[in-house]
Amino acid sequence: MNASHILHIIGALAFMLSLLGSESLSKDDNAIRCIEAEWKALQLFKQGVVRGAQRHDLGSWRDEEKDCCKWKGVGCDNRTGHVTHLFLSSRISAFTDSTSVSVDKLLIELPYLNYLDLSNNLLAGIPEFIGSLTNLIHLDLSETYIDGAFPDQIGNSSNLQYLNLSLCCNGGPIPKFIGSLNNLRYLDISNSWFTGVISHELGSLSRLQHLNLANNCHLRGGGNFEWLFIQRIPSISVLRINHCQLFAPSSAPGNFSSSISSLHLNGNYINSSIFYWLSHLSGSLVVLDLGNNLLEGRIPQTFCHMSAPTYLDLSANQLNGVPPKCINNLSNLQVVDFSANNFTGNLEHLLFGPFASLQELLISENHLTGSLPDITLFSSLKKLQVSSNQLNGYQPTTFKHHSTLQFLDLSNNHLRGFLPNFTKFSSFRFLNLYNNGFSGNLPDFTGCSSLEVLRLGG
Repeated sequence: MNASHILHIIGALAFMLSLLGSESLSKDDNAIRCIEAEWKALQLFKQGVVRGAQRHDLGSWRDEEKDCCKWKGVGCDNRTGHVTHLFLSSRISAFTDSTSVSVDKLLIELPYLNYLDLSNNLLAGIPEFIGSLTNLIHLDLSETYIDGAFPDQIGNSSNLQYLNLSLCCNGGPIPKFIGSLNNLRYLDISNSWFTGVISHELGSLSRLQHLNLANNCHLRGGGNFEWLFIQRIPSISVLRINHCQLFAPSSAPGNFSSSISSLHLNGNYINSSIFYWLSHLSGSLVVLDLGNNLLEGRIPQTFCHMSAPTYLDLSANQLNGVPPKCINNLSNLQVVDFSANNFTGNLEHLLFGPFASLQELLISENHLTGSLPDITLFSSLKKLQVSSNQLNGYQPTTFKHHSTLQFLDLSNNHLRGFLPNFTKFSSFRFLNLYNNGFSGNLPDFTGCSSLEVLRLGG
């Protein structure tokens, strides 16, 4: 799992935990029991589920247990006893069921409900009554097969801060009601086959911090339009628009948010004009993914004005020339992926620098020359992939320090001479030196106690 995904998961978890606030999910016997009317509503809701689903996971909702706060998936306010949280992920129907389940309107009898998770279920449409749950803050419908359209009444949930509709839809335009959810902080509508132009209603979500539109490959931008809606979201921090047929902005940026820390634009039609736009975000970016686009030419020097990046992906483009030396000064970098471009220059020059935090360097399928430097000088390095280049020198015969490197791929190059002694690489799991020009005897690999894959032929 790379740093980008880890940051995404941590951000989502932190946001979800923040919504719990002071509400207690404790099963403490001293806590106030749930309200009788709400117990009855949940029991009737269960009966509807049992009638409609072949499989469910509501076995703990027993008639003899009068405190619904002790039921699995139910959370209550320990001061009032009101039901505030329902965690029903994968609990009310299964994808293997032959019929979908209707979510009964009896849940409207839970007026203090603020957290509703219906993810990973098979539902016969989204109930309109959700818009009447005025205290609802968190709604998760991700990975839920939904038969039918989204009701506009959801737009009445004015307090909603978290909305996840990923992997749940059968296409159509982005629901317009989303634009009326003015308190949204987190919105994920990825992988849902939405079509049409990226909705301008998203620009009215002025408090949005996390927006994920990724993998809606039938969405399209309208000229510079999709970038203009971003300009109207001053608080945006995480922006994912991967695989959305997006083009680079055709004009200079205006008052774009300086708070964008994680930008994912992989798999679009973005050209090198994006670099000028990014220069206005140089102080805040931590994660930048521009892989699989139409970038060409050299990386501009202004690109190195970024002060905080930890993850940088420019792979699978048409970039060329020597990567600027200032890349070496980006001391926070942990993952760099420059693979599948047309970069030239000497590998030793590229690896000249502190790189104190560098964990992964992927630069295969380029035109780099030179030889491998002493990689044990990079104390944090875990993965180095330089396969399919034009390396033509000699490797060091010995290395100065013990290394934590786990993955080294130098295959399909023109390296020569004797293989070095790898005894200081006790963390090695993968070593590929295939298709080079090495000679001499095999080195001692006995110190590589974790080695799983070794390729030396060719």
